[in-house]
Amino acid sequence: MAGLFSPLAALAGAVFLGQIYLSMPPWPGLPANPMAEGHYFIVNKNLIEMLACLALACIPTGSWIGIDALLFGGRRRRRELARELAEAESAPAAARSR
Repeated sequence: MAGLFSPLAALAGAVFLGQIYLSMPPWPGLPANPMAEGHYFIVNKNLIEMLACLALACIPTGSWIGIDALLFGGRRRRRELARELAEAESAPAAARSR
């Protein structure tokens, strides 16, 4: 809730949802889940939520707000600024060598 270790938490959530999906998959030929909210064919809400958690694990959203932003956000911003400065310094040198 506070945003600490967001990518790790999203990855753990994706693993958990994957286990739930595999415990009662909505595949054809298998018995239907008696607690399902509707009729699904291969894709259900758990699979969609798992993909959303994997997307959140890959996108640096934790560096925007929360404890992750306080702990790791400044370091990431400094690294990106240093990379931009290095690119800006190397661009005129590359133009002069042509």
